[in-house]
Amino acid sequence: MTKRLFNYPDVENDRWSYNNIENLSNKGGIKGYPDGEFKPVNKITRAEAATILVRLENATSNNKNILEEIKDHWAKEELITAIEKGWIKGYGDGSIKADNFITRAEFVTLVNRMQNRKVKAENILENIKYFNDLEKNAWYYEDIVEAANTHNYEKERLEDGSEKWTEIIK
Repeated sequence: MTKRLFNYPDVENDRWSYNNIENLSNKGGIKGYPDGEFKPVNKITRAEAATILVRLENATSNNKNILEEIKDHWAKEELITAIEKGWIKGYGDGSIKADNFITRAEFVTLVNRMQNRKVKAENILENIKYFNDLEKNAWYYEDIVEAANTHNYEKERLEDGSEKWTEIIK
């Protein structure tokens, strides 16, 4: 039997995501639930995603402005940090909806913001990875394309902080 470097009783050694869970756990990004379990088949919330990234980056905030919506939330400090850094933004009505399940598009956008990765549609080169269900007018189009395509870009970012791609790397 392989030695476990973490102790989630509900994560089997032969689980397809075992190494990923172990890696994130050992780096402090995830800590599991108060009952000691990891619950690997659960969906992840916006608060949980923000918390993982804030912990991995050891990010902190001095901001004491707390949205009423999250003032009693278990992840309020992590959410405040992610909001202050611009990694997570509210919906059209300004709400964070911390306990909503995060979509793949929201997660990719959150990671791109954390890594300061940004491209505008007019600076995307041809021959990118194409997804049949990715519409060019979708709010997340640029973020998905940015994350899915390995590319070089000009070292000096454009005025809006975005990249001007110079080459797609296949």
